[in-house]
Order: sequence, then structure tokens, then C-alpha cells
Amino acid sequence: MFTPEMKTKRLKILVYSSEHIATLLKEKTQQQFVDLMGLTTEEEYRKYQKRYNGGNDYLDFRIFILHDALSGGVVGSFSFHVWVPQHRRAEIGYRILPAFQNQGLAREAIQAVVDHGFEDMNLNRIEAFVAPENRYSQKVIESQHFRREGLMREHYFYEGRFDDSICYALLRSEYDQHKKTK
Repeated sequence: MFTPEMKTKRLKILVYSSEHIATLLKEKTQQQFVDLMGLTTEEEYRKYQKRYNGGNDYLDFRIFILHDALSGGVVGSFSFHVWVPQHRRAEIGYRILPAFQNQGLAREAIQAVVDHGFEDMNLNRIEAFVAPENRYSQKVIESQHFRREGLMREHYFYEGRFDDSICYALLRSEYDQHKKTK
């Protein structure tokens, strides 16, 4: 199965659709899948199995695995983990592995991922939900001209408690305007 890729100065980004992930879960061993996706725990693997095995007629997703352009090793991932094609919107999320944090890789990758969302997926809106205490992620999102839209109180249930999220969004019209001024 062909896996599209994007490149930045320091990264090779492999793009996986829902069909790719379902095929990989069937064809690869657990260890091969874990290595390919850059997962670090058994629990992460089980979450992939549960979420991405099968289908959903309403939601889809796209995963971007970030590889160091020189070594080829996995350094992190981005995703449009909630993509609603009929409404042309998606929620973006990302994770940089601890050994590669604070090197500007998230800022480098997000531009390519946002471009892919608007140019290749025909999105009109990309949303990001960021924990209020996560200033680094807020800066990454803001670097791509996402606008802060408000606080989503008790938005996510995580580790036994409800957490707030700051809602950010970037519209296609804003993306197009920023591209013109570059």
C-alpha cells in the first residue's frame, strides 16, 4: 500500500489514512506496528486497536508520523484525530517524543500538516484543544495563526478527572490570507 509523504527541512512525514491503519493493524505484528507508529506503551497500542480497527461512517482521521530526515527514526506524530469530512473540519493533535522535545520540531511539522489539511483534505476549519497549563502547545498553535476562541470547561475526561481545554481554530479564509502575506 502506497504511503504518501511530506518533507520539511528536518523531517520526513508519512501520511496514514484510516484504511492504512486498518491494514497495518492486520498485517503487522504488534511490535512492528508499535515501532512504525512510535508508540511507547502497550496501552497506546490497545487504544489504536480499539479506535482504528473498524470504521465509522461519520468520523474519519489522518495520522502523520514524523521521522527524522537523517536517521529515519520516529520523533513524534500529528493527527487529525477527529475529522468530519461532510462538515470539512478536523481537530488537530500532536505528540513529540520526549527525547526530541524543545527542538522546534512541532512548529516545523505543524505548518506541513495544516497545509495538507487545507490543500489536500479540503478542510474549512481546523480546531485545536489545548490544556490551559500547556503554554508550549499554545505557542505552537498560535505560530500558525490559530485564533483562541474560548475555554471549554471540563471538556476532556482524563485520568479520572475532567480537564478544561482552550479552543483554538483556523479557518480556510484566514489560512488563505496568511499565505498571501508570506
